[in-house]
Amino acid sequence: LTARLFDMESGPVSCCTSVDSVRWTPAGQVWINDAVAEPA
Repeated sequence: LTARLFDMESGPVSCCTSVDSVRWTPAGQVWINDAVAEPA
């Protein structure tokens, strides 16, 4: 699933609309559904 999302033309950004919660911290981390998303 993850590989398929990252294969999309627009990259990981396209998957962010389908998750329950996406937050960006001041430190630049991205939290998706309360879990840290590591930079690709």
